[in-house]
Amino acid sequence: MKDGTKVALKMQYTGVADSIDSDLNNFKRLVGLFGLPRGLFLNELVETTRLELYWETDYLREAQMQRHY
Repeated sequence: MKDGTKVALKMQYTGVADSIDSDLNNFKRLVGLFGLPRGLFLNELVETTRLELYWETDYLREAQMQRHY
């Protein structure tokens, strides 16, 4: 842009937010089959990941955080 303003564009595939729960549940099943690595707190890991991914797909929240920043 001529005034030096920079623009970022983030695109999301349709339905990607809907796949978060099923993907993380499948991950938990796989880890259960192969056993937990020592020191891994699976439930905490999955819930933290779930929250972060929900935030990544919540564009209204993200826009609000950008304006706040």
